[in-house]
Amino acid sequence: MSRAPTPTWAEGVGVTVSALSVIGGAGIAVGWWFAPQRSHLRQKLVLGLGVTDFVQAVTTLIGAALDAAGQPYETNSPSCTASGFVCAWEPRRDELSRANADLLADQTCVLTNACWTLVIAIVTYTTLVYPFSRFTALLETRAAFPVIAALVVFIGITPSIPVTILYDMTNATGLCWLKPGTRSADLMLFVPRAATLSVVVILYVRLFWFFRRRDINIDTVTDPDEQETEIAGGKRLSLASLSTRLSPWHRRSSDTLHHPPPHNPRSSSLAPIPGSPVTFSQPFDPAASRGSKVDPKQSTIPPPAPDPRTVSRDHSTTVFEPTKSTMPAGVAPLTSFPDSRQHSVSVSFTGVEPPRSNSTASSIDPAQSHPSPHPPPTSPASGRSKRFSSVGWPGRLSFTATGERKRKRPLTPRQISKRLSLLMAVYPVAYSCLVAVSIARLIKQLSTGEAAAPGLAWTSRFLITSQGAIDGLLFVVVQSSFKRWMKREQG
Repeated sequence: MSRAPTPTWAEGVGVTVSALSVIGGAGIAVGWWFAPQRSHLRQKLVLGLGVTDFVQAVTTLIGAALDAAGQPYETNSPSCTASGFVCAWEPRRDELSRANADLLADQTCVLTNACWTLVIAIVTYTTLVYPFSRFTALLETRAAFPVIAALVVFIGITPSIPVTILYDMTNATGLCWLKPGTRSADLMLFVPRAATLSVVVILYVRLFWFFRRRDINIDTVTDPDEQETEIAGGKRLSLASLSTRLSPWHRRSSDTLHHPPPHNPRSSSLAPIPGSPVTFSQPFDPAASRGSKVDPKQSTIPPPAPDPRTVSRDHSTTVFEPTKSTMPAGVAPLTSFPDSRQHSVSVSFTGVEPPRSNSTASSIDPAQSHPSPHPPPTSPASGRSKRFSSVGWPGRLSFTATGERKRKRPLTPRQISKRLSLLMAVYPVAYSCLVAVSIARLIKQLSTGEAAAPGLAWTSRFLITSQGAIDGLLFVVVQSSFKRWMKREQG
């Protein structure tokens, strides 16, 4: 069987590219074995792609090496039989049986490579756009990869069998294929590659608009349970959380400063103490315990004289009515505390204790000066006031808020899956770039019916045979990027 002469440089480039593809496909398999995330579906899909690249690269390497050595495939040779496993399917003349076997291997690799790329693109799209759909949940099961692998192999082998039986094959510089220039040969390459390229472009355009329209990033939590967890964790020491907790204190302060407190009957008079020689008969002035504005005209009135009935014969203990301090007319009520405890007088058997000064009263915790009949407990309020007074809580809140923004939380498994899916998206992009030249060449041949230029034909062939090398390089880049990414996020 005659064959077209092959330039020397083309033979050398073909052997080199095929060898690099073999190394790349084997590297993917070895790297997957040592990868910590090898149980993930994305890693298994890349493994299937690497195995396909390896088989295709071995087939092209053997054919290119034999062609470069001047010893092309011989009819029914062991190498030909090893490269094709369905020789018995075509019992025609010996020259075609060898080509049919090699065709089945090449055609199967073309279809399975396209299928693996398409599956990776679909899984990436569904994981990022529909992370909680039923289809995405099925992809996370253990039976997902065996089912996908069986479908890919079935789609790759089934069309190759009738093509091998019905069409004649020729040797094309180490590769056995349909006769060059025929419409059948062009369609067998154009249909799977064009369909895969179209689906990848559509899915990635929709993915781009999805992120742009929703203004979200890869770490956005869309699960309601995870969202509640993150919100609760974020408000644990945040400024908004402490502001919410301090709102009752602000309301109490506002009521104390701007609203008169309710009348407390316990502050109107003092009940006599059983068994005590001291008699409390002079009630306190109810107006003194109210939050009314101080009249400057009444501030100069001297205190009334003590009631002589309050003086005991055995003990000279006197009870005085609380006096009103002099206050200018322009002073706002912010400087006065109308609490009854400010005007209270302590009674003892040795004399009258002086009332507490304004500075002492102003240092009282606002939580303790509650004007309601049922003030809060003393110990929690005093503990809270001591904590905020001893430590400058505005600065602490600012520091806490700043630290909260800088603190890194561990990524959830779903966020890790999203990041890995985003990195896996480079494989369909690389496939689309490699087959774009081949699709352009096939479109020209189908539309004009003429053979493509030699330069375009060789470029298309070298790009296709370099898929294993490109995928192996991308595997190294993806794994190293993912490790650096996770190490940076985990601190």
